[in-house]
Amino acid sequence: MWKGFRVSAVATWSSGLVYNVTSGTDINVDGILTDRPPGVARNAGEDTSLAAINAFRISDDNPNPNTRIPIPRVPSEPEFMQVDLRVHRPFLFNEGRGTADAFLQVNNLFDRENIGLIDGRIVSENFGKGITLAGPPRTIVTGFKIGF
Repeated sequence: MWKGFRVSAVATWSSGLVYNVTSGTDINVDGILTDRPPGVARNAGEDTSLAAINAFRISDDNPNPNTRIPIPRVPSEPEFMQVDLRVHRPFLFNEGRGTADAFLQVNNLFDRENIGLIDGRIVSENFGKGITLAGPPRTIVTGFKIGF
């Protein structure tokens, strides 16, 4: 505490979300585009066999000619890391019968881009790249709270 200011922080870290590797095509002609090629298990993510992925990528079952090249490695599941910081200053007023608190809060202090889901469709040109975010960019909130 310095001149009445109080500082607190929260650090959050988690391993990445497991993703599904799918063909992105309808291999068994049932109208659903989430079929898995041979050798690819459900929710295997980065543990999926590179050989199975590349076998499908170079096969005639891959309708996208832009992705008919092998990839060098299976994409990793991106981890989540975020630090939030809060600085506030409490005050007393009305002869101590009332309280006030001015604060500044910074969420995602280091403005880290946390990837949520990644594209697991083997035929996609974005295979292995992030398609959603798992949290907001740096956000600054300021406020004043009064209590009686």
